[in-house]
Amino acid sequence: MVVADGEAAMTATRKGCKAPETACEHSAVGHFSASSMPRLASLVGEQDEKIVRRCLREELGVCDDSFAESLMRSFSICRRGALLYAASGELALSFNGGKDACVVLYLWLASLIATQQHAAIEDVRLRVVFFDSSDEFIEVQRFVQWVVRSLNLVMVTFVQRSFKDGMSELVSDGVRAMVMGQRRGDPWTADVDAFSPSSDGWPAFMRINPIIDWSYVHVWTFLRAFALPYCSLYDEGYTSLGTVNTTVQNPALKRADGSFAPAWELQDESQERDSRRSPGGGDGGTAKRSRGEEEAVHKTLVTSAPEQLEVPPPSSEGAP
Repeated sequence: MVVADGEAAMTATRKGCKAPETACEHSAVGHFSASSMPRLASLVGEQDEKIVRRCLREELGVCDDSFAESLMRSFSICRRGALLYAASGELALSFNGGKDACVVLYLWLASLIATQQHAAIEDVRLRVVFFDSSDEFIEVQRFVQWVVRSLNLVMVTFVQRSFKDGMSELVSDGVRAMVMGQRRGDPWTADVDAFSPSSDGWPAFMRINPIIDWSYVHVWTFLRAFALPYCSLYDEGYTSLGTVNTTVQNPALKRADGSFAPAWELQDESQERDSRRSPGGGDGGTAKRSRGEEEAVHKTLVTSAPEQLEVPPPSSEGAP
């Protein structure tokens, strides 16, 4: 397990990674403005549904009633979870750099600001967990690093470890709850609720799923309406990110000239996971790494931890 805070991750990237810092920035679409997160935090703290709907409609141009309802439910889940697991070290957030994980991260950070009166997003110091693998997209790894240092998060990285194995270590170190970006329709979510204890045979912890009932359209409505960053691969036609060997650009987004439309233009939500394939099968392009890029990313991850930080040690496969 590798633990690093945002500043350490930034230093490690500058010193240990052959790719310049701008390469990490280029892996993101959008940026964190001075007003984006505070505006979201003010909405999370607002419990008057009429005010939230008016803000969505008049300030953000969002008139979708189903999105407003889903957002209000998620606000409630986040506020409740932040209060239930307020003690230091009790809670972590699973962040794999995907679109759903981004939504959950931003919602949770906003909820912590709203419920704990943090002056700024940099004061929150949320612990996020990244399960890295040798066939992860380099764009995803760079995006995760960029978000971690931009928001001054504490990142715990498990390299080539299963989700179950990583959770066993986290639980043994005091983690009682994990915030996740699962949505209904994802594998193994049939019996999952907003607050769901882990399954038999797994380490004991609470799964908190703030967007369990969100649709694909809701995810993109949120990210685009609030102008919050997401990984650049989504603008290249990928709609559901797995590993390099199991992910292709979605055929439904292929244009006549051979290019691909961005993920948020997908019309049929049932085709979201058409970006996934069995290893070695299917059509479509994937983002390939050169040998030098792989070595650079590995070096970044290994050097992301200083000698030993004074930090309490704390989308996965299988259902916890």
